[in-house]
Amino acid sequence: MKLHGLELTDPFELTIKGRDEPIGYACPKCGAVFLVNKSSNERLYESRRKRKQEEAASHCVKDCPCGKPIEDSYRLRCRACRDQMEADRERALFEKSTKLAIEQYDGPLYWEGHCGGMGDGYFGDVDDLLDYCELEGVDVPEYVWACTRHDLRLDADCIVEHAVSDMYEDASDHVGQKAIDVLQAYLDAWCKEVAIVSWSSDTSRSILLREADTALTG
Repeated sequence: MKLHGLELTDPFELTIKGRDEPIGYACPKCGAVFLVNKSSNERLYESRRKRKQEEAASHCVKDCPCGKPIEDSYRLRCRACRDQMEADRERALFEKSTKLAIEQYDGPLYWEGHCGGMGDGYFGDVDDLLDYCELEGVDVPEYVWACTRHDLRLDADCIVEHAVSDMYEDASDHVGQKAIDVLQAYLDAWCKEVAIVSWSSDTSRSILLREADTALTG
């Protein structure tokens, strides 16, 4: 099997006689067993099964393809290679992103590995980030990521379904659509009143911060 670009020996599949689905996997080298937790949810079971299959296949892989030893036994690459892969991934995202000048964006920013006024990686705006760089003696980065706003929203259908989950079968079917709509209208108004907002990084848009880089967008 192939994992993260590395060709691995398939692990041994463990099954119970008379059953098709595997209950676990064993490392092809040392025989260490990785059991799959049962679940009636097929998607969850498949996710667990795949993860245990990968863990078993990679259990005794100790050397990175670059030839250096792997520091953590559960990893498939050494730290230097992982850092390079991450840098390459980030650069590829940057190359594909829509590049904006400072004047074209107004809102929170994300800069991984730094602690902004809004928490790990998140800065309220460009001024917040520039103040941080000056205070910490850090060079202003070439670019940072824009952020996407997420307003609090509560879903009436999900709330009702959860509330009646321990009641009689099909209880949620006896709640009419009109009642659901009334509850949803109340929830929307309540969410608007409490005004809770979160932000996530948006790698489809990058903000160029240095003067020379900003000139490229003109």
